[in-house]
Amino acid sequence: SDPLPTDPAARPPEEDVLLWTEVAVVPGDVRTRLMAVKASLAGGVKAPEGTPPGVRPTIERLVRRIEAAVGGQVRDVVPDVADELQRVEEGLAGLRNAAEAGRAYVPGRAHLGGDSHRATGDGKAYRLYVPPPKEGETGPLPLVVALHGAGGNEDMYFEAYGAGEALRLCVERRWILAAPEDPKDAVAVAEDVRSLLDVDPRRIHLTGHSMGAGAGWAALGARPGLWASFAPVAGGGLVPTVKADAPRPPPVLAVTASLDFGRGGTEGTAKRAKAAGYDVEVRVLPELDHLLVVGASLPEIFSWFAAHPRD
Repeated sequence: SDPLPTDPAARPPEEDVLLWTEVAVVPGDVRTRLMAVKASLAGGVKAPEGTPPGVRPTIERLVRRIEAAVGGQVRDVVPDVADELQRVEEGLAGLRNAAEAGRAYVPGRAHLGGDSHRATGDGKAYRLYVPPPKEGETGPLPLVVALHGAGGNEDMYFEAYGAGEALRLCVERRWILAAPEDPKDAVAVAEDVRSLLDVDPRRIHLTGHSMGAGAGWAALGARPGLWASFAPVAGGGLVPTVKADAPRPPPVLAVTASLDFGRGGTEGTAKRAKAAGYDVEVRVLPELDHLLVVGASLPEIFSWFAAHPRD
């Protein structure tokens, strides 16, 4: 592109200039705005009582992501700096306005709509998609918590498996999608999302791939009664005991593939779960391996979720 004019009077306003870094293009005023944000945080912007616990940790996480992008130090997915910086500024303004009014600050769908990175109250990182508000739309939204396999991260269900098939399905169905950075944080992330949004308690679904499938089985035991249904893919785990005084366990759709090296673990866990009192269905997809089965199975899994709300 043409170089910027050398005469300052002929140059466009600072906010209209884009800066190129090694990994991202960012608004020209991002450093100035970021300094103001950090000054506000250092000045002790407080979350009023009743504010969801993850609000301030999320702002701090986004600041770190923006700094990494500006400094050319990005792990995998390049942050959308303009979007994340706007979320930070709106979040800080929301906290300040709520504190002045003496009320809690709950961001709501107007602020949370779209794809963003967040953190729980104790700093557990996750990625979140929220359908933006739609005129005439009312009522709570279903939630899918998706747990990646070994070597992955919170971006897998948004970017990798089936080229983002889970995200596409949630956009299409207008469901919420949450993917923890650490699969062991499934319960914490589900509860954080519930603190932020009107989530349908009968439609909180869980899926996980490989290691994430094992973490999903652990999440069933950690919070019986939370999950409407569970779809482990290409992975097994320890089956939680069904206690007589506990809520009825959710139905399970165990998915594997004919070429999946972990097929035995999936089917063996499903067999033990049936013996323990779980309602389990096993599906074996043909001509797919341990990784490709994830994206290919997601349309079936989402249709199965839709048919299995919690009683």
